[in-house]
Amino acid sequence: MNLIAQIQKDMIVAKKEKMKHKALLLSTVYGEASAIGKNKANRQSTDEEVIKVITKFIKNNNETITILKKSNKDFLNQETENMYLEEYLPKQLTEDELTDIIKAIIVESGATSPKQMGLVMKELKAASGGLYDGKMASTIVRKELK
Repeated sequence: MNLIAQIQKDMIVAKKEKMKHKALLLSTVYGEASAIGKNKANRQSTDEEVIKVITKFIKNNNETITILKKSNKDFLNQETENMYLEEYLPKQLTEDELTDIIKAIIVESGATSPKQMGLVMKELKAASGGLYDGKMASTIVRKELK
């Protein structure tokens, strides 16, 4: 079952179980994610497109959490939403796995200076399908190219 169908199925279950917050969140994600495929070619959205939508929702929630923490307000709803959404994301690479892949890419590409960071990051994305934390990857690449 593809990701958009799984979200739709889980949204229906959440509605039946009267989990209003989860049902509303999944309904919103489903609507936004399914619109991408329909707008591009009147087709179903791909898993990659759905993952981008989910990642965007999580990023926005994290920004909201940061703001709410500064003003000493409750941010439990955003953390709960992130917990629900993270179930749909593929497993991210650990720091050690990411470091090993980056080191191999540097050796294969012959990159030797920080100016070649873009090349390494491009190869990393192709090699790992984007299953990594971009900030962590950037930090590791800079460290390895020094």
